[in-house]
This record gives sequence, C-alpha cells and structure tokens, in this order.
Amino acid sequence: MTIAPLPPRPADRITLLPEYRSLAVAQFANGHPTVACDCYVAGIERIAERVPWGWRLGEHENIDHHAPVPQMARPISSTNLALVRVEACGPVSPDTAVLITHTDADSILSAGIVTGLLAPKSEYGHAAIAADHTGEPNAIADVLQALDPLRSVADSFNALAILEDGGPLPEWAASRLAARRALRERTTELISRFVLRDGVAWAAFDHAIVGEFLPLHLPDAQVIVVGYPHPDREHRWTIKVRLGHAAPEGMTLDTLQLTEIDPAYGGRWNAGATKRGGGSVLGPEEWAGSVAGRVRGNEG
Repeated sequence: MTIAPLPPRPADRITLLPEYRSLAVAQFANGHPTVACDCYVAGIERIAERVPWGWRLGEHENIDHHAPVPQMARPISSTNLALVRVEACGPVSPDTAVLITHTDADSILSAGIVTGLLAPKSEYGHAAIAADHTGEPNAIADVLQALDPLRSVADSFNALAILEDGGPLPEWAASRLAARRALRERTTELISRFVLRDGVAWAAFDHAIVGEFLPLHLPDAQVIVVGYPHPDREHRWTIKVRLGHAAPEGMTLDTLQLTEIDPAYGGRWNAGATKRGGGSVLGPEEWAGSVAGRVRGNEG
C-alpha cells in the first residue's frame, strides 16, 4: 500500500510555535498575512472585527474558540470555525502564515483545513468536538490526541493520512493510540479517587490524566479539578479544570475567573490548565478549595 504524499508538506505551510498560553497581538499581526488557528490571541475580541469564524484584524485572522465571549461558550471547536471559513472564503493563500501553538486534534485539523491540506469534511468537525468536549470515542480524534505529546506536525498529518487510507498505523503511532484507549478504559477505575465537595470534584495523581474523559463519570460535579506533577517544572503541578455536567446555567470557567486563583491558568469556557503557563505552585486540593469558594459565590 502506498500513501500519497501531502502536497505541500505541512511543515511548509504550518508554523508550530512554543506552547504559549496565548499569543500577543505583535506575534500575530506582524506585517505579514497571518492566520492563528486554535490559539487565543490575547484581547482579540476587543480590537478585531468579529466574523463567523472568529476575528479579522486587517489582513490577519484568528480562527479560535478560546476567547472569553458568549459566542464561544458552547460546544464548538476551532475546526468547526475553520470549516465555516473555508466554506465562505476557501483556503488561505499559499503566502499566508498559518500558526498553531499545540498539536492536538483541533489544532491539526483546523490548520489543515485552512491551508487546504485537508478537505473541509464535516467528520473533522465531529472529531474536534469529541476531542475537545464530549470525550467520546472517535477514530480521528483519538489518533491525533494520542500523538499530541510528540509535537510533530508532520507525524500527525502522516498518521491521519494512513488512518484515512485504511492502513495499519506504524508502531510509534499505534502504541500511543493503544495507550490512550487503555487510559479511557481506566477512567472508571480512577473515579473512586475523586472527592466531591461543594460541587467541586478533585483528585491528585502521579501521572498525566486525560481530562475530557471525566465529566461523563462525575455527573454530580459542577467543576472537576485534577492535578499531577508538571513534566518540565520541578515542584509545580499541572492542574486541569473542566466544567462538569451539573454546572448551573450561566456558569462557565470564565465566569469563575480562575486566573485570579493562579495566573498560570489559561483555557476556554469549559476547560483549562496551568501546563502552558508554567505549572502551578498550588496543589489540586488547594485549587479545588479556591474553586469551590467561587462556585458558592456564583450560586449566590
């Protein structure tokens, strides 16, 4: 079986930046036509024109669902916005710089669609929702999410091409996919570790946890907090926070203003973490206590 190469190569069209929590406007609007996919340009909602697929600032576009605005406080992902953009305008021109800061499913799919490396298929939108919101099994989402830690744009696109061609994944990809599937199965075993107090379910682990699998198994939680040691910063925690299914109408992680608990936190309306901000000096129990206080205040 022969896999046709992707013309042009992803590395020629997509620039992977460091894992910034957000981009500064100067990094984004630097004189060259630029599209930032699936990464929040800080304050973009205050300075740019709102368009159906995000924001436009002159010749630059931010196709992203992380901005703290009501339009993004719903189950939508950057891939869905990219599909809207391509339907309206087509892919971006070859001389447009396309930026991403991470390599999860939503980043790879949105950048691939915008550049024309991927066809604008609705199944990519479904995969992004599964990866970002529902956590349900999805072949495309699971492969790309499993490869995210590699931070290799080329490897992610190649694995996706092999998957869609119906061929067996190479061992380096298959092993990571198997580990993700095993982690999904183990989620039910981990639920007993959680403490639920004042609407906040929290737990500490000594290994990374895939947060999107948790809400279905913690139906009484308004907010879910998990923590595990930061992979690169000693004595710091990666804290992941997700909005639970029991959250009352009108409550989002944005309304809880979690950056006031820890400036390292960043994310969208229903999920966020401290990893890209350098980790947290606060452990998960301290984080959960602070979040619970804000949940009580929100209820009042």
